[in-house]
Amino acid sequence: MIPVLLILIPLLAGLASFFFRNEKAARSWALLSTSLVLVVLLLGLTVFKQASCLSFEAPWLGALGSSFAVSLDGMGQLLCLLTAIGFPVILLSTWHSQYSRPGNFFGLLLLTQAGLMGVFLSMDALLFYFFWELALIPVYFLCSQWGGERRIQVTFKFFIYTFLGSLLMLIAIIYVYSKAGSFAIEDFYKAALSAKEQDWIFLLFFLAFAIKMPVFPFHTWQPDAYEQSPTSVTMILSGIMVKMGVFGLLRWLLPLVPHASFQRGDNIMTLAIAGMIYASLIAIRQNDIKRLVAYSSIAHIGLMAAAVFSINEMAIQGVMIQMFS
Repeated sequence: MIPVLLILIPLLAGLASFFFRNEKAARSWALLSTSLVLVVLLLGLTVFKQASCLSFEAPWLGALGSSFAVSLDGMGQLLCLLTAIGFPVILLSTWHSQYSRPGNFFGLLLLTQAGLMGVFLSMDALLFYFFWELALIPVYFLCSQWGGERRIQVTFKFFIYTFLGSLLMLIAIIYVYSKAGSFAIEDFYKAALSAKEQDWIFLLFFLAFAIKMPVFPFHTWQPDAYEQSPTSVTMILSGIMVKMGVFGLLRWLLPLVPHASFQRGDNIMTLAIAGMIYASLIAIRQNDIKRLVAYSSIAHIGLMAAAVFSINEMAIQGVMIQMFS
């Protein structure tokens, strides 16, 4: 039940937060909720370590072959820990920031945490897609309602990029489902895909994840989004949300289409390395701290993407450490 609590606590707390009108109460509620998430996770990692406590499955859209399957496995543990630590730290570091409609602001932050936890815990492709969207949609509103002067223009660009990526991912998921007969991750891994089918599925999934990370040249939404977002949202985007794409590569792309991943790996590594150099050179020239973070994040993600497609055990371990750090 630990994975369910990690999703349910911020989800219910976020919905409750919309009823708060007092800023201090809303802020304290958000901090209390995110701290509780951290406590539950630490209990799961130290006390309730039995397999029965770290996984959960229940019927969900059974007619479509989908179930509510979540599990706190090794990869998920690291990124859930990052998310559980990150949110209280972000709230504390921006404690004195003032927001209009504070209940709505902190409610959307908590819904974002619930979506992120779901992404890192999902063992069902349709459920993974649902939480992917749950993590992204609150960010649109956070940027558009509490962002800078150019927030509407920037949020629209962010929306177009991420909507396109999500649509491509959904097409890929539905196609693999037609081959696997189920959305379960084990059945997805066993799906009989020809080399040509793997190429197309690779392209669809990779574009979705590359936009979210982002990898050069799909990065143009990021500097403006970081600059115009509230500081706490920028911290979530740069510290946690960009890891969704890297996680997607490791959890879904490489095991699902290993042949295509090997064949296209050199091309992706070339893009990633070019992005590292390009973003690092631009970062040096920035005089805005948020844009500096944005371009350094692109270089940082490029390094991890190159390591992922090196198909090397030590490199993958390095990526996991880098994602947490």
